[in-house]
Amino acid sequence: MRNSSAQPRKFSVVVCDPCPLIFWGLQRCFESDTRFEIRREVSSLRELHEVAAGGSVDIALVEWCMIGWYDHESIKLVNEISSRALVVVAGLNESTRERKLALEFGVRGIINKRSTPQQIRKALRRVSDGGIWLEKGAAENLLDHVFSPPAGPQDELGRIELLTVREREVIALVCRSLRNKEIASALFISESTVWHHLTSIFGKLKVGDRVSLVTFAFRHNLSSHVDRVPRASKAIAFENRRQRRLASQQPRSLGELSA
Repeated sequence: MRNSSAQPRKFSVVVCDPCPLIFWGLQRCFESDTRFEIRREVSSLRELHEVAAGGSVDIALVEWCMIGWYDHESIKLVNEISSRALVVVAGLNESTRERKLALEFGVRGIINKRSTPQQIRKALRRVSDGGIWLEKGAAENLLDHVFSPPAGPQDELGRIELLTVREREVIALVCRSLRNKEIASALFISESTVWHHLTSIFGKLKVGDRVSLVTFAFRHNLSSHVDRVPRASKAIAFENRRQRRLASQQPRSLGELSA
């Protein structure tokens, strides 16, 4: 005989947003909800990762700007968080390409920051039931984007063959989250040369920005190219030693400054 008094499962929601008012507002909106509990707020993606690793979060509601989609380390955190919790991001002006990227990295729902409490509750219910939530207009644009004629695998391989050894080194360093100045230092070239290499890379691979470049590179295993090129590996090792040497020369305390 089924127990009619059994309580439905209550989902724990953790909010990752730079504005404390968002957490406060969500708590007020959901204080009488029987299915969702807005349990706590965190101030960074890394803190959210630690909370998720502890198993105390079912749904992570994350402000879009908290995720550095161009940054390999940030994307890795999102992947690991999404393996332990359902991730929903709240955005405002993100592009269709960015939404597609978010879903590829494990996000289960994308809501608009102007959504009403009823819409947010509906989105959380859909996600907690195992579905994916996108607003109607965003979903239609994403479907158009997905089903538009894509470049075939052979076409993409042909683009990769156009890359020079130096351009492959630059791509690998971009995937390691190095900025233009750091790439220039690692490869003993000028920032202007790095910029010209990136312009050439974007044109050859037909990508529009670093986010698309990193996605393309990971899909085709270009991110590890630097490990197979001794010159680049030695350059990075040299740069790391130089940075450690500079750090060791800095005064460690106010006492050393006055000594």
